[in-house]
Amino acid sequence: MAYPEATRTYNGVELNFERIHDGTWYVQGSYTWSQSYGNSEGLVRSDNDQDDAGITTQFDYPRLTKGASGFLPNDRRHQFKFYGTYDVATAWTLGAHANIASGRPLNTFGDSRAIGDPSDIVDGTDFVSSSYTDDVFRGNRGSRGRTPWIYTLDLSARWASPMVKGLWLGGDIFNVLNADSYTQQNEVYQDSTSNNESFGLSNGWQTPRYVRLSAGYQFGL
Repeated sequence: MAYPEATRTYNGVELNFERIHDGTWYVQGSYTWSQSYGNSEGLVRSDNDQDDAGITTQFDYPRLTKGASGFLPNDRRHQFKFYGTYDVATAWTLGAHANIASGRPLNTFGDSRAIGDPSDIVDGTDFVSSSYTDDVFRGNRGSRGRTPWIYTLDLSARWASPMVKGLWLGGDIFNVLNADSYTQQNEVYQDSTSNNESFGLSNGWQTPRYVRLSAGYQFGL
């Protein structure tokens, strides 16, 4: 049936450091270089937002696999993570978490009928948002640049009650700097009749700054 073998390869190197908690402060961090490539992301497809596990369009027709080999959506080449805590006093602990990650690959989806056999279309379906190779770009998966780097900083504070053992109150501020880099953009260049005017426009961003208040009680049986 002219289908290629489904492949997915991940290569990565991770460097870690950690300072053991000395009763006052603790810190750990890591840097990861990774590479993810192939012609199948797995059960879902992040590049065209198909989250119906196991029934994506990836291998519906042989022509949809043309140009499908390349960098996969989770290919973030560089990622830095830092986490630390500091005990201000007996009852108070402050924490910080930072994450810096490079962007993910982008695609240009188009109408593959121009480079395939028109009889390959079933019931008029051309799967525009699934064809990596079209009559304009003829490129491979993940070859259209990348989204911007993502920078996130979270802060937290926790108070442990000195009067009621096991009781604690906490507060977290996520995305303190309110970073708003886009994480996704419209990748459909061409549909069956015309070019898509929304192609290249951002349609997904980092989660804005928000606050979470929490409380807990720890006990043993």
